[in-house]
Parts: sequence; C-alpha cells; structure tokens
Amino acid sequence: MMTEEELKKLRAVAEGATQSDWYANLIKRGTLWWVSCDEGDSIANMYSRHRDSTGKLSFHSFGNHEENAAHIATFDPPQVTALLDEVERLSAEFGRIKADLRTYMDIANEYAAENARLREALGNQAVIDIARERQRQISKEGWSPEEDHAYVDNQLSRAAAAYALTTGDHAYDVGYGKGNWPWSDLLWKLTNRRRDLEKAGALIVAEIERIDRAAKELEADNG
Repeated sequence: MMTEEELKKLRAVAEGATQSDWYANLIKRGTLWWVSCDEGDSIANMYSRHRDSTGKLSFHSFGNHEENAAHIATFDPPQVTALLDEVERLSAEFGRIKADLRTYMDIANEYAAENARLREALGNQAVIDIARERQRQISKEGWSPEEDHAYVDNQLSRAAAAYALTTGDHAYDVGYGKGNWPWSDLLWKLTNRRRDLEKAGALIVAEIERIDRAAKELEADNG
C-alpha cells in the first residue's frame, strides 16, 4: 500500500499538469507521436531524426510508440486525480473498518473478561446465563425495575412458570405453559428448552427483586 506521503506527491504532480483530457496523435509511418489536450497544446512528443549519408532527413521510431502515447493520454491528470481520490477513499474506509474491528475486539474481550469474573464469582454457567438474561430483559427489552414494581398480582412469577413449564415441544406448549402467561401473546417468545429456562430464572429474579424493593419501601415508610 502506498504511503500518505507518496499519495500526496502523486496528487501534486497530477494537479500541477494541464487539467484537460489528453489525446494520443500518431503519424502513420510510426516514426512520430505526440499527445495533445483539449486546448490543442502539445503535452509530449517523441521522435528522432538525422540526416543520412546523402543529407536526406529521416525519422526513427522509439519502440512501442503507439502504446506509450496511448498510456500517457489515458492517464491524464483528471484520470490520475480520480484514481487518487478512490485510493484515498478506500484507505479511509479501511481505516474505519480497522477502528470498528478494534471496537468489536474490545467488546469481545470485555465480554470474555466479564464472563470469567462471573464464572469465578458464581462458579456456575447456568447462574451466569440467568444473570445475563436478567440484564438483557432490562437493557434490551425495556423491562425496568420501575415497571416490575407495578406487577403486584404475581405476573412475574406466573410468566416464569409459563416458561418453566414448556416441554421443548413448542407446538404442544402453545396451549400448555402458555396458560400461565399474564401478558399479550405478542410477548410470548419460545426459543428452546434451555433458553426458555433462562428466561424463567430471570423472571424469578425480577420477582424477588420486586419483593425486596417493596419490603424496603415499607420499612422506610414505617421508620
């Protein structure tokens, strides 16, 4: 990959040249070519001439003269500038992708570190998964402790029972565990046996937290 300094030098060269479309012009004898621009100015030319033994002036070709002329005309300043713009755009995009990748790696490392801390503290992956599901219900689903505080008719424990009573046969569970479900059918989201038990455990935790908050409030009111 070209360095930023090298790209700057190329851009300076391209922007310093005649800013116009260039054309290759060839003498069919193959002994002379030149490149001109829209303004009619000659940009570059290549030919050789000398006088032979009789004093006659003659021309000599310089190898791939047609290809050379076509190359110079094709890579005129506007074209080179456009290519440099694309290179710089891709370089910037690559930089953003690298930054995003570093961010994702940081998140993954934080997740792994948190998982290790939880495993060390709790010593049980099932408990970790329930704790993580409880956090997801709050941060992703929007089930805040303030909302939970209003569920005084065992809604949280009934919802937990609904998930806990699933059998893994979700076609059957539609009319089984769901009978305990206290909310709209749109919120009834079965996944698989283990995942549903994680949801049940998190809902039990939510109900215990609600009971503890209510007890503290009652104690404060009586204090």
